[in-house]
Amino acid sequence: MPVLTHIAKVKNENLTVKNKVQNTLGWSSIEYAEFQEKMGLDYLMEELEGCLDYVNLIAKEKLFWSWWINHWVKRDIAFLADAYGLNERWCRKLYIARNNPNSAYFNLSMSLMKQSYAVMIGELIKEIHND
Repeated sequence: MPVLTHIAKVKNENLTVKNKVQNTLGWSSIEYAEFQEKMGLDYLMEELEGCLDYVNLIAKEKLFWSWWINHWVKRDIAFLADAYGLNERWCRKLYIARNNPNSAYFNLSMSLMKQSYAVMIGELIKEIHND
């Protein structure tokens, strides 16, 4: 029996969380991915004060999306705990609020995100200068 690497285990756990969220919300994979992408772009617009050139530059980077999804999964896990027993309509309201960069729910996790965001941006700058 093959042994899963740490990365494979994390990917499997993330997929399980994603599937549970989709089932809770009644969303397809496409709806989930489109919402995740839209919120990532909204986050960049907020963080970069609407500078579309910077948003477009960072949005093309795999490192940003890996960072975004890592934080997304953490919010998904918290959402699943809080959504237990709620109907689908309230689950959607809660989920949208938790992941919208302009909501109070989202701002609760901003201090941790900003620390890792600064590191991620530093890595992106290095990558761009090395190309």
